[in-house]
Amino acid sequence: MHIQRHHLTFLLILVGFSSLGQQILTDKRDGTQYEIVKLDHLHWMKENLRYDAPGSVCLDHCDRIRFYDYQYLEGVCPEGWRLPTVEEWDLFIQSFQDAEKVRMMEGNKKLYRVDFLNQYNIFGSNVLNIQPIGRFEGGKLDTGDFIDFWTTNSATDDRFHMHFSPYTISGHAHKKNLKLSKPEEYRLFAVRCVCEKLDE
Repeated sequence: MHIQRHHLTFLLILVGFSSLGQQILTDKRDGTQYEIVKLDHLHWMKENLRYDAPGSVCLDHCDRIRFYDYQYLEGVCPEGWRLPTVEEWDLFIQSFQDAEKVRMMEGNKKLYRVDFLNQYNIFGSNVLNIQPIGRFEGGKLDTGDFIDFWTTNSATDDRFHMHFSPYTISGHAHKKNLKLSKPEEYRLFAVRCVCEKLDE
């Protein structure tokens, strides 16, 4: 299994359109292109970030995803883009208009959870094309029917993250699995970036 680690390049981004009319973000740090989509007032990456940032790793599927260390999240998104907040993830979840769901959001306790009822599988079809890949834990890929994303919380915590499984989306902040003293448990998560206004 091949692991790629980081290198540094310069900052510049361009936004354009593909031949199919899809809006495309080009990250000029490495030339990677991402399809983007607008939800409410926000533009979202419709693909996982793949920038070779400090502390990040990828395995044999580097064309689909990289996993990022919370210690190096500042500036990981292209210039003008950032990590989404929990409230902004909730806007995405509201896009499942045909799904019956139970929501819980407690900002003060840094807890968030949505359970989709009647076996509604969020990976079946969603506007951000989020698909299960797994997470990077203990120096290897932990595969499964899930994926996790770094995010931010209005209560402010640099360890806040969202867990996506077929029938549940939850978010919280904790230090478990994020202790450098326990490399066998240390986790890296995926990143999606958002921006309010595109530089055309």
